[in-house]
Amino acid sequence: MGFQPRLNDRRLFERVGPRASAGLPMLPLKAPEPVLARTSLDGVLRLEYCDAGPGGVPAEIGHDYTMIIPVQDCPIRVISEVDGQVERLTLNSGDIALAHVGALTGWTWLDPAQVILIHIQPEAFRRFTETELKVLLTGSDLEGRMVIHDPDLRSAADRMRATLVAGDIGADVVFDALARVFLVLLVRRYGKRQQVQASFGPEFGVQHYARLVEFIEARLESKLTPAMMAEELGMSEAAFARKFKLKVGQTPMRFVNQMRVEAAARFVASDTGSLAEIAARCGFADQAHLSRTFKKAHGCSPTAYRARVGAQ
Repeated sequence: MGFQPRLNDRRLFERVGPRASAGLPMLPLKAPEPVLARTSLDGVLRLEYCDAGPGGVPAEIGHDYTMIIPVQDCPIRVISEVDGQVERLTLNSGDIALAHVGALTGWTWLDPAQVILIHIQPEAFRRFTETELKVLLTGSDLEGRMVIHDPDLRSAADRMRATLVAGDIGADVVFDALARVFLVLLVRRYGKRQQVQASFGPEFGVQHYARLVEFIEARLESKLTPAMMAEELGMSEAAFARKFKLKVGQTPMRFVNQMRVEAAARFVASDTGSLAEIAARCGFADQAHLSRTFKKAHGCSPTAYRARVGAQ
């Protein structure tokens, strides 16, 4: 990858061990109130912008993948605490600090800071890459890193922030578009993608996957069966079901149902049509079927989801 963390730069990193034994300042940590906060319509990305004095975020187990992006030009002195280990860092322009899912992570900044926090919901991100980008990821080149240097990602995040600050007509639409640009850049630069096969051989490869997603998208309002999907790919139904489950991690019909729900969420969020119309457009038996399936996937009814998105 083009951008590498400067792990051996003593001006950037200094491992100091546990906080209590390191003589580090014990600031009363309270997460600053964001000046701005917005979640993309698909729920993949949430942006928060904070402009505050010295402070920080208490250590907690991360359920989202978080990127801490300074947008000021002057360096910020930072103390990171990851699973009990403490390090001093200096974040310069273009540096991005990372907090990984499942790690006990806290941050203290010792200088006034203007930072963007990008929170990425793992399951929603997986659905985005699979159904929107039509790629299967095997991992990320960001795994195990604490800091990267990537001015392009910083610029993409700052464009999202600037759009919300300006508040012009259509700001929400532009923010959503810029959020998708940010995610695409992230996948292109750091996503570990499965190798594309040169032709449709006996295995289920990335080309098969992309073709199948397009096939499903064009027929969401219609009945879809594993036999139809297998025929599209020139496989037997049994071989297709086995290879799809092995590669994607779920059955073909569960995947179709996931795509129906995600399409419905986009229509609900954009206030396009009644729930009955959306149910028919996305291949659900009726509005009740849509509501049950939607609530199971998103934790709320389509009506509540529409109200929540509209309130942002």
